[in-house]
Amino acid sequence: MSSMLTKFKRYFGTKLSYYFGTKLSYQDKRNSEQNWQLIKSQIGDDKSVLDVACDSGFYSLKFAEMGMFVIGFDILAKSLKKAKALAVSKNIDNVKFFEMSLTPDNVLKLPSFDSVLCLSVFHHFFRLYGEDQAKEMLRSLFKISKKQLYIQIPSKIGKYDKTFSIDFKGDKELTEKYIRDIFSNVTDSAVTYVGKKSELPPTENYRYLFLVTRV
Repeated sequence: MSSMLTKFKRYFGTKLSYYFGTKLSYQDKRNSEQNWQLIKSQIGDDKSVLDVACDSGFYSLKFAEMGMFVIGFDILAKSLKKAKALAVSKNIDNVKFFEMSLTPDNVLKLPSFDSVLCLSVFHHFFRLYGEDQAKEMLRSLFKISKKQLYIQIPSKIGKYDKTFSIDFKGDKELTEKYIRDIFSNVTDSAVTYVGKKSELPPTENYRYLFLVTRV
């Protein structure tokens, strides 16, 4: 895994912060354990995992505890500080955390991983780069995954902005169709609905988890 770390540090070792500012950890406020059980049900013989916008490292640490090599990155310094402290307290040395941002220009410079997590971050890509580029970033993340990409996106238009092409209205079927359409021309992909986790109304009642696997 040393070559993977070297490549990651070469391109992303510097701090690249761009939005949000200071906020409470998303994972501390949501039902992350419920979500983890959904993710865990899909884990195969993965050896490496990339956690995009890892926040305070809840999922990164869970994968690492299962023996996988994990890289997590985020732009929130306070959350990363907590993630690193948790790794030390748990004596976990097979997870590394970086402060960095992901852009349409650098996403394909990432090294390949067996699995990639992209949970509840698509709407931020959307706000920053627009809908088309945000979709392309998801496809690019799938390109660097050797096996599978986990995707979870908000199912309410309020999390995006008024120019979004569709209002999911919290509906699972509309959300799933949107995900499938993103990958409809990616011939080596298959989209599977995994399950839902509870959210905090009035934002959403649920957020839906999908798995894009390489076929």
